Amino acid sequence: MKKLIFLISAGLLLAGTVSCGGKSGENTSDTGKTELVVYQTAGESAYSYLMNEKFGSISERYDIKETNYFIDSGYDTDRALTNMNTDILSGKVPDIIITSPSAMDSLRKKGYLADLTPFLDGDTGVSTGDFYPNVIESLRTDGEINALFTNYRLNTACAKSSFYGEELTDWSYKDAIAAYKSTPEGSDFLGSLNATFSEYFLSLLGRESIDLENNTCDFSGPFREALQFVSEAQKDGFEGYNDFDTFIHDHALVYYSPVDGVNGWVYNFFYQFEGTGALTFVGVPSVNSGGNYTNISAMVGIMSTSPHKEEAYEFISEMFSSDAQERIALSSGIPVIRDSAHAVTTGNYKYKTGSIYQPSPSHSGQGTFSISQEQIDQFLGYLDNVTFEPYYDTMLDDIIKEEYTAVLNGEKSADECVDMLNSRIGIYLSENS
Repeated sequence: MKKLIFLISAGLLLAGTVSCGGKSGENTSDTGKTELVVYQTAGESAYSYLMNEKFGSISERYDIKETNYFIDSGYDTDRALTNMNTDILSGKVPDIIITSPSAMDSLRKKGYLADLTPFLDGDTGVSTGDFYPNVIESLRTDGEINALFTNYRLNTACAKSSFYGEELTDWSYKDAIAAYKSTPEGSDFLGSLNATFSEYFLSLLGRESIDLENNTCDFSGPFREALQFVSEAQKDGFEGYNDFDTFIHDHALVYYSPVDGVNGWVYNFFYQFEGTGALTFVGVPSVNSGGNYTNISAMVGIMSTSPHKEEAYEFISEMFSSDAQERIALSSGIPVIRDSAHAVTTGNYKYKTGSIYQPSPSHSGQGTFSISQEQIDQFLGYLDNVTFEPYYDTMLDDIIKEEYTAVLNGEKSADECVDMLNSRIGIYLSENS
């Protein structure tokens, strides 16, 4: 398995880093500026923009030497990681690393990332208080913060409050099953542009069946119950509506659309539902009404061997500046700086064709619409309670989906799926702990 090969090699990589001794002394370029070495393996557009366009303000003081292994490897993630590992093994250790959450977690567990807490609590650069509190708390592990992320993708769902009252905000899987069974004749339960009925019901329950702290799992409880329900519902037959009009006209009662940005969310959840009344965030079915989950494609950290930690922190702080975060809010996910998420709902931002918006006095033409402050506050308030597992390994999602898909295809029973998941996930957790 490619993922396993990488994590094993990561352990050897880190041992090699010790023997090579990392970097030492004050590194300066031919220009006399301090040289900061950046390694990047993640194909995340937000970081690419920040690397290419954002750092003019500090270029007079630093020479940024970036190696983008993702591009150099022909956009092959596995090869990018292997090539980066090879360079580090040879003693070429960077100051800053931008990589996937799972690769960053491997570095973190081995102690090869600097603790960013002193910088976050300091007077220079981005600080703890700038972030959403739920973001910063999710990053604390063993009393340290070893990496940060600039943006995320949110998975949640909404429904008309006339069907499901506000008390069902972030409903449990039992609530969702009961709602499905009481769907009025002539309507369908779920509307979605990209996700399937099974993905909506099983994704978060799968994650909740895994205890990452203790590296254990148990899929025999709520996940199995929901899988059996989805399998039976599929046999009964259901349709998944995938356009907004069917939702507006009550052909589908719950709308599931992952949120790729503040703008995209407003476009999907408010513009298309204008005039349909209040919305309730029913969220994604979960065990304890967790309601949502996130996808984080890349993280940034500073290597503990870097002799330029203060300078490196100034560099990565630019990724969290207001203009960088507001750009992210408009196109590349939800920003982690609270003021920036709020800023793009006011001021000079105008909503046009799903790109930029502000409250508009009327629905006066294509690409503009009215959105109340109450609706804006509802969404922004929801972000305060989003749940994060920043180092979550999405390979686990792939394994879970592979196994439950076999059930839905009639290739195995729910019990066989549960046994296989307990075995496969258990082994994976053990081997990569």
